[in-house]
Amino acid sequence: DLYGDDLVEVAVPGNVADALVENSGSINANGGVVQITAAQAKDVVDNIINVSGIVDVSSVSTQGGKIVLSGGSSGKVAVSGTMNASGTNGGTIDVRGHDITIADTANLLNDGGENGNGGHSVVFADNLAIINGRMSAMGLADSGFIETSGSEMEFSETASITTTGEWLIDPTNITIENILATLLEIQLLFGNATVTTSGAGVQDGDITVTGSIDWLTNNSLTLNAHDDI
Repeated sequence: DLYGDDLVEVAVPGNVADALVENSGSINANGGVVQITAAQAKDVVDNIINVSGIVDVSSVSTQGGKIVLSGGSSGKVAVSGTMNASGTNGGTIDVRGHDITIADTANLLNDGGENGNGGHSVVFADNLAIINGRMSAMGLADSGFIETSGSEMEFSETASITTTGEWLIDPTNITIENILATLLEIQLLFGNATVTTSGAGVQDGDITVTGSIDWLTNNSLTLNAHDDI
């Protein structure tokens, strides 16, 4: 934060064959903004952002800050560390790129404090999103939002996604098999879940359910398919 504006920004202009931004240490901006960008340019082969360390914009006295990772339209983004935007109310975590991997060691924390609202967290991949880690946006009832989007989506048994508001899953086609069904069951203990598809290319926008989803709360599961369910 060179200018005292609570903004920490790291940018790669995209004029090299591989634009690489890596954080393996600790970036702290109490309630502020951290933006890590590998910008797209015509001669860039791969934009790569790798966060294996800590990015912390949390606050115990104010609303959590904002973390932005932007790999560009051809960028690969990998998170294996911790990103924390928690505060009296949760803040914003926004991760975007062509391919995104949230590793099993990753923690994307965006919780509100006592009597606070959960934050707004988005993982949005133009192509493939792999979710193996933890995403949390907990707070008062009906607060918080998590979106996991990608043309293709993969979830593993190590994933944990919970919010007291809504978890939105937005792929092209998707199969809700046992792993994703279990993740949805856990989410429905705390808040709502929506799965919505949109047809693109050769993908029809189908939702296929092969796993069993059971819950006893009043929270809702909504399936919106572009084509068939």
